[in-house]
Amino acid sequence: MVTSHENVLSYVTFGELINVIFDKSEWHLFEAYFPPQHIMQAKIEEIKAIRNRIAHFREPHAKDEARFRLLFDDVAPGLHKFCARYRRAVVSPKDPVAARIVDLWAQVGYGYEMLCPGNDWIYASGVHRMNPLMHATLNVSIPRRQTATSDDGLIYRLSVSPARDGKFNISNFLEATAELHNELIHFIIESEREVSVTIPGIHGPDKVAELVGIFLRAGIDSARTYRSSSLDEIRVDWPETV
Repeated sequence: MVTSHENVLSYVTFGELINVIFDKSEWHLFEAYFPPQHIMQAKIEEIKAIRNRIAHFREPHAKDEARFRLLFDDVAPGLHKFCARYRRAVVSPKDPVAARIVDLWAQVGYGYEMLCPGNDWIYASGVHRMNPLMHATLNVSIPRRQTATSDDGLIYRLSVSPARDGKFNISNFLEATAELHNELIHFIIESEREVSVTIPGIHGPDKVAELVGIFLRAGIDSARTYRSSSLDEIRVDWPETV
């Protein structure tokens, strides 16, 4: 049966995924974010037993939920460390992506005003200059230990939102950009009023600027076709994106 899951990792079994994490050649990628390997392996064995009971329709033990919570408490600091390993970059208005977007603005910026890296504004043109239809912000993050803002390691976060009380047709936004999802790190959708995408800077300034332009256009089109949709339903429909 065809499902909405396309990433090959979605079809890896729990055991196979654990084998990848604990493989001698791969563990160095994970050890900074997990407890010591021998402790983590013992905890995972407990979780595997719980998983097997549930998967085979057996009643869980009374302490199974507590074991899950304990594991989460053990790995939560590592998850936070992983997510917080980037910081907002201090860049100049001459950021190459922003400069390229300025060049493309006549084609991609209709109705938008956008705050770019370095606190530099690009304004809507014509009748929308004083009354923009859409707002956008482009931020740059870098690894905490990185000092130079080379493309390697940069993350560009584009956030778009309709002006005033407008809302997005989020499903339309996702469908219109589906072919480009593999070019992103992820979507961040917290409400029907703001959508963010994170774009790896390793694409290079031209490609990042091109992607920003496409998502700007998709944003204004989706704001024009608003219909109410459950965010929980969207997460189910787009499990590897949202």
